[in-house]
Amino acid sequence: MAHEQPVVLDSPLQKLDFDLTRCVVEGRVVDSSGAPVADQVILARLSRDKQDPFRNAHSDHRVRTGADGRYRLVGLPAGKSFSIQSHGRGWQGAYAGPFRLEEGEVRGDADLVTDRSADLTITVDRGSDASRRIEVELRLIEAFPETQSGLPKSASHRRRVSIREGTRSATAEDLTPGRYTVEWQHIGRVVASKEVDVSLDVDNRVSFTE
Repeated sequence: MAHEQPVVLDSPLQKLDFDLTRCVVEGRVVDSSGAPVADQVILARLSRDKQDPFRNAHSDHRVRTGADGRYRLVGLPAGKSFSIQSHGRGWQGAYAGPFRLEEGEVRGDADLVTDRSADLTITVDRGSDASRRIEVELRLIEAFPETQSGLPKSASHRRRVSIREGTRSATAEDLTPGRYTVEWQHIGRVVASKEVDVSLDVDNRVSFTE
């Protein structure tokens, strides 16, 4: 009885046939003035998760933009709905899609527009009780006029930050400039809530006292 042998794609023809079933997405990341933005991480993610833009990111479909802002994602699966997300320190997250590509399709117009981001330091004065983790949720109420690129119509309007045990503060990084609701939460209950403006080139801070 013959033993079943594994299939090994070791010939050029076999490799070509396999690659032709995959898809390619190309594009650029630019700022609102049209200037290229380098060193942005580009992720391809399945579109089934509308709550977390990074949860279904494919680690094997991750590239960085070059000096000209261009990127090229190769080997994306055909027939699946996915989106393209960019992020980089000091820049707002940007989003394109969703896309659904046919086998072997090459899409070259998946451009993303981003703008500079801002940080917000959140401090909770909880006296001598620093033994538990504190959860803080930020929700964007309204973006400021300097924000030109827009946002993903998903959870990028929302951010969760944890203040670890034994510490008093944490920083929410790379936020879109705008007005936010900041909620200190405990076991799903809102302990305190504030509205705060988060602007560019400012030491943005908000604090709570237990």
